Formats: sequence, C-alpha cells, structure tokens
Amino acid sequence: MILSDKYFIDLHCHHSTKNIKVVEIENLMLEPRLEVPASGFFSIGIHPWFITEDSCLAINSLKQYLENENVIALGECGLDWSRKSISRSLQEQVFVEQIKLSEILSVPIIIHSVKSYSDLIRIRLNSKAKQPWIIHGFSSNSIMLNQLIEKGFFISFGPAIFRKTAKIIDVIQKVPLNKVFLETDNLTKRRVDICEIYSQFARLRKIRIDDLKEQIFKNFIHVFKNKLSIDGRLEREN
Repeated sequence: MILSDKYFIDLHCHHSTKNIKVVEIENLMLEPRLEVPASGFFSIGIHPWFITEDSCLAINSLKQYLENENVIALGECGLDWSRKSISRSLQEQVFVEQIKLSEILSVPIIIHSVKSYSDLIRIRLNSKAKQPWIIHGFSSNSIMLNQLIEKGFFISFGPAIFRKTAKIIDVIQKVPLNKVFLETDNLTKRRVDICEIYSQFARLRKIRIDDLKEQIFKNFIHVFKNKLSIDGRLEREN
C-alpha cells in the first residue's frame, strides 16, 4: 500500500474491516504461536488487564514481534487502576519494561489508561521517553487534556464522541489538531465505522472532513515514520 491522505486512519481496532479506504492499526494479543499477518499494520503489547507475575518474562517475545516491519506500534499497554486484582506496582513494572522496548526499537506506544493519567505523566517524565505516546479512547476533560498535551502526548478519540456531552464537545474544540487521532476500538465485529467518527469529530470541531483527513494523515506519518519508511510506504499519491 502506498499511503496518502485520501485514506481514513483508524488508530486502534481489534477486528479489521478490510475496507480499502481505511488504514487500520489492528491490535493483536501477545500469545503463544502468534503469527503476524503478511500485510497490514498492527500493534502488540501487554494489556494491563492481562498482566500476570510472569508478564515480564514475555518481554523478549514481545521484542521479536516488534521487530516485524508490519508491527508499527507497541500496545495497547498502560495502567488501569480500576483493576484491583492486579497490583499497581506490578502494572507499573510491566509498563516500564515495555517503555524500555519502545525506546530501544523506536516504536510509538498506544496507551490504555483508566484513572491513571497523572501517573502516566510522572512515568513519562521519569523515564525521559522520546517516542510518541498516544492515549487511546480519551474521554476525560480539557484540564487533563492540556496536562497531557503539555507533556507531549497524542490523543485518540473513539465512539465516546457520539455522546455529545458538554465535556466531550469542549475537549474536541480545544485539542490541537496536530495531536489528534481517531479510532473505532471495536471489540466485536459490530462496530461504528471510522468514517462516521471522522464525520462526528469534524461536525463538533466545525471543520471540513477533508481537512481533518489531511491533518490526521500528517500526524500518522509523523508518529510512525520510523516504521513506515522501511519499504517506501511514505510515498504520496498525486
């Protein structure tokens, strides 16, 4: 595939639609005998919901998958303080090990965060990470948005933008467009179409959908340039 701003970008999905108008980053579960498909873009990481005492031992296996040219992101990974069955210390330990891999391999991170934004900021500062970090499924307020943007995070919005609450509208109107991604995060094959999410965001932001597509394409190229340059996929169509 030769990438261009004619495509919609779905930053994070769990089931590919094979839509030729959409560039998807499909999330794969790190599991024994996982085979990365020969085409498409993928992310792989250790999700905080599935962390065990042995998760740090899986880091070497994760490293091998991240070296695949079609795996362009590490994730989703992060911190979920709502999961009481998995200690905060263990979640943070596994997350930090994945940050180290991200930095070594120059791979961006797609982050799952629940009730943990302030800790993410602390860890990013302490780790001195240089790779882009993208918060997926953001639904917090503009105060937290500004704190994350100030620390260099990118923000991805999903189906929550259809709620059209005052909080969500305020965030969409204030977020810098050069920090934005959109996603479906489809956990089942019944899903919202990424084109509908683009349309809703453009409507709430009061911008043209073509301008939004162009900007998100630029963000995609900027964040994932290290992986996309491997086989000439950075070329633009005329």
